[in-house]
Amino acid sequence: MFLILCQGWLPGLKVDSDSNQLPTIAIVASYDTFGAAPALSAGSDSNGSGVVALLEIARLFSILYSNAKNRGRYNLLFGLTSGGPYNYNGTYKWLRSLDQRQRETIDYAICLNSIGSFDDDLWIHVSKPPENAYIKQIFEGFSNVAEKLGLKVGLKHKKINISNTRVAWEHEQFSRLRVTAATLSELSVAPELLQSTGDLSDNRHFVDEASVSQSVKLVAESLARHL
Repeated sequence: MFLILCQGWLPGLKVDSDSNQLPTIAIVASYDTFGAAPALSAGSDSNGSGVVALLEIARLFSILYSNAKNRGRYNLLFGLTSGGPYNYNGTYKWLRSLDQRQRETIDYAICLNSIGSFDDDLWIHVSKPPENAYIKQIFEGFSNVAEKLGLKVGLKHKKINISNTRVAWEHEQFSRLRVTAATLSELSVAPELLQSTGDLSDNRHFVDEASVSQSVKLVAESLARHL
């Protein structure tokens, strides 16, 4: 059975003493990896890098939000999920365990996947078309910050097939419930495609500290500007 490992919540600036009225931004990462045996699992960048980045982003915003004057008009929801190699089943079950009203407050979700061993290029993978208002907002926000950091962020759009329960990226589990979401990754194609083609460039058992640090700066700064 796949369960969420950890969920964190930072309430935004209250309106009429009720932060539930505020929209929510979710930051999510799948924490587990796959191997024929535990000792053979190689997941430093699949998805250890995403987990480390999420925890650091949560730490930074918990400091920011500790002062009510610094809170944005958004709630922040952080989730570490399981079952990544198994169709992101933990994400699937977690989303369905959320109260429907809480789920409906999510403006969009950012999923972090393999962001610890890139050079200068990162990709934002989405299911909704690029001209969607939220997608444009997410991409432009990340692109502007990336430029200042000397990085490049590209956009990859792949429409999901509702009749097919198999998903390639974690954000697609959100999309299936009509929640706007995107995956930030150094990979230009889904991990399962790399595995199926035997692409030896998929060395996701290595991470670079500078890459993880850049990823944290990119996501944190982009969120801070939006908030």
